[in-house]
Amino acid sequence: MGDLFFFFPKYCNGEEMAKKELMFELLKHSWLLIIPSILLLLLLSSRRRRQKLPPGPWQLPILGNIHQLGLIAHRSLLHLAEKHGPLMYLQLGRIPTIVVSSPDIASEILKTLDLAFASRPSTSPSVAKFWYGGRMAKYDEHWRQIRKFGRLKIYNMKQVQSFRRVREDEVDVLIQTIRRSSSSPVNLRKLFVFMTNNITSREAFGKRISDDGECNWRPDHDLFKEILQLLGQFSIRQLLLPLEWLHKRSGLKEKLEKTFERMDQLFEREIEKHCSCSNRDGDGDGDGDEDGKRDLLSVLLKYQADSNLGFSFTKDDVKAIIQGIFFGSTDTTSSILEWLISELIKNPRVMKKAQDEVRGVVGNKGKVEESDLQQLQYLKLVINETLRLHPPGPLLAPRECREECNVQGYKIPVGTMVIVNAWAIMRDPKLWENPDDFIPERFDGVAMNYRGQHFQFIPFGAGRRMCPGMQLGIAIVEITIANVLYHFNWELPAGTDMDMTESMPLALRKKSPLILKATPRMALV
Repeated sequence: MGDLFFFFPKYCNGEEMAKKELMFELLKHSWLLIIPSILLLLLLSSRRRRQKLPPGPWQLPILGNIHQLGLIAHRSLLHLAEKHGPLMYLQLGRIPTIVVSSPDIASEILKTLDLAFASRPSTSPSVAKFWYGGRMAKYDEHWRQIRKFGRLKIYNMKQVQSFRRVREDEVDVLIQTIRRSSSSPVNLRKLFVFMTNNITSREAFGKRISDDGECNWRPDHDLFKEILQLLGQFSIRQLLLPLEWLHKRSGLKEKLEKTFERMDQLFEREIEKHCSCSNRDGDGDGDGDEDGKRDLLSVLLKYQADSNLGFSFTKDDVKAIIQGIFFGSTDTTSSILEWLISELIKNPRVMKKAQDEVRGVVGNKGKVEESDLQQLQYLKLVINETLRLHPPGPLLAPRECREECNVQGYKIPVGTMVIVNAWAIMRDPKLWENPDDFIPERFDGVAMNYRGQHFQFIPFGAGRRMCPGMQLGIAIVEITIANVLYHFNWELPAGTDMDMTESMPLALRKKSPLILKATPRMALV
């Protein structure tokens, strides 16, 4: 589900390890840092006096305000914004940053001044190559053409609907797996991750990751999770000091290189297989079909071979789109599913209402099909409320100011990083009544959606850089939740409580996995 990778380290264990390793290195070489620290402090102080920047907290040398972020950055940034305002200036190591915590200012930056803030912050060469010039690319004409191509050919509703059979098949496997395990508690986190990975792999490559007929673990399930974990550890060093020797001494750069090779070799193997099949069987017609028989890599390679496309479309561009689909769909989609079921367990009134709707619409047909989903209006409200309380990317992927501009009377210099705290906006008591309560009915009859047009509700961002693949993810969420509610009654195992503590690995996730007891509906057994 698109641009959800954030510049800060998100993997809590990785973040703590990275901080400890970094502080050890800094202490060993502190004599190299004393003089630069003093100079940097003087420079920042004089800069704040010369420029009319937004208000913000006092900064430490070198660290700036990094020490104030904590492990759950969106909560820490909200606390700072309550003191310094909805447009706040921070110095995150060497990176000047503004943090936005109101819908009006978010609209100004993501809509009115969208083009001025359409770029991404710079990153080191070791990290940049992971993106193949994709989601973290600077804004330029090539990026614009690729984005337009993706919107028209890859992320359109026709393409999403062409994978209907893929989603229904994999949800059937999930349901059978739960049914076989229903005598004991079920780890829904693992099953949701395996299922979303299988769906994404079938959409992208035409093949699943798990064993045939199973929703089980295989090594490739962990590949993209490992990549983002490493990138998170790498990013904290880059925020502080862009020194390659720190990366080399920690061994992190070598790990990045090896993991990148694994990912790139996977892409190369699949491209080679698809090219061989295309040469043997012919190119075929169309971008997809209703049975999902034409996977996205086939579509991309068809266009790459088209000399009349009108712009340069390289193999790296193909890899960037495929990678974006994996990064944006797997961990984020499974996280939404886990939060949604958790909220239903905590709110039995909502659970009963959602189950009654699904079972009333579907009857004794045996399963929910995508043709049933349009009738499940309350379920859509439940999904919206889950996205409001638990957006997969609580801090929208960072943007960078391309040209000096004025925001709320403050001058924002070129190169400033911009962070929109979507989590804070969607829990603002001035915008939402009882904002911390799970009340799906708040969306009933309200002309508001998650597509970036209503800035009090932006779980996937807005503007030019918003998440392009959100519909692929939402399609998985809808059919999965509907079937899980249709087939089973759910409860916590005896003697356990629901832990709603947050953690920030790749997406906003529950700290502890969701483990529940599933009881199959008697009428369907």
